[in-house]
Amino acid sequence: MALINIQDYNIKITYSEITTNSTLVNLLPLTVIAKAKEVGYVYFDDFDNNLKYKIALQMFRNSGIIKLNNQGIESLDHSKLPFTDRIDLQPIDEIDEITMIDYFFRYNIEVDNILVTVYKTEYQISIQVPSVFMDTLPNDINLLETNVEEFIITVYRRYISTPYGSIIFMPWYGTKIKEYLHDLSVYQVEEMLQAEMDGVTYLLKNYFILNNILDLDFYVEVKAEENIEYGIVKYRIIITINNTQYTITVQ
Repeated sequence: MALINIQDYNIKITYSEITTNSTLVNLLPLTVIAKAKEVGYVYFDDFDNNLKYKIALQMFRNSGIIKLNNQGIESLDHSKLPFTDRIDLQPIDEIDEITMIDYFFRYNIEVDNILVTVYKTEYQISIQVPSVFMDTLPNDINLLETNVEEFIITVYRRYISTPYGSIIFMPWYGTKIKEYLHDLSVYQVEEMLQAEMDGVTYLLKNYFILNNILDLDFYVEVKAEENIEYGIVKYRIIITINNTQYTITVQ
C-alpha cells in the first residue's frame, strides 16, 4: 500500500473549533490554544508527531474507527478506511505513529472531514482592505457611506466580487474563488472562502479598534449547500452584525 504524501497537506484548526471540542481542549497545550486565540487558528504541521498521534487516536476513537475487538484490545477498523484495502481490526499497538498520522490525514482527505484538510499551497491568504470608513456608496460616487453596517457588508461584497490580481495597482487584493472551484473539493472551497473572509474580518476589526468604533460586533460564516441531484453547489457567506444576519450567495 502506498501511503499518501502528507507533506502536500495540512490541517487547519480554528480557535472556535478548539473551544467547542473537548478532545482538542484536553490535548492541546495552553501555549497552542493561546496562539490559536491570537491569530484565529493553528496548523497541524506545527505540532510534534507525538501530539499529532494523540489527536489522531482520540479523533478516531470518537468516530468509532478505533474500537475494542473481541479480545478487548483497542484496534483500528480498516473497513472504515477504504484506502487501506483491508477489512480487519488491527490492534493499534501494531501501527506506528507515522502510519497512524497518515491514516488520519487520508481519512480527512478521502472519506470525511473530522478536521478540515487544506492544500499547503492554498491556505496562505494575503489580503488587505483598500476601502476606508466614509467610503463612497457602491452605486453613487457622489454620496458617502455613513452606515457602519452597510459599510461592513460592502467591504465583504466588494472583496468576493473581485478576482485575485484583477486590479493592476492592487495585485494582492481579491478572492481566488475561481481557482478553488476548479481545483478543490466542495468542502475545501468552503474552507478557503472562510479563510479569506476571516482575513477581511481581522483587518476590519483592527481598523475599527484603531478608530474607536467599538459599539458593534460581527463575524462571518461560510456554508456550502450541495444539491447532488442537480449538481449545484451554493456557498452562502453569512455576515452576522450585532445578531442580525446578512447573506451573500456565491453560485
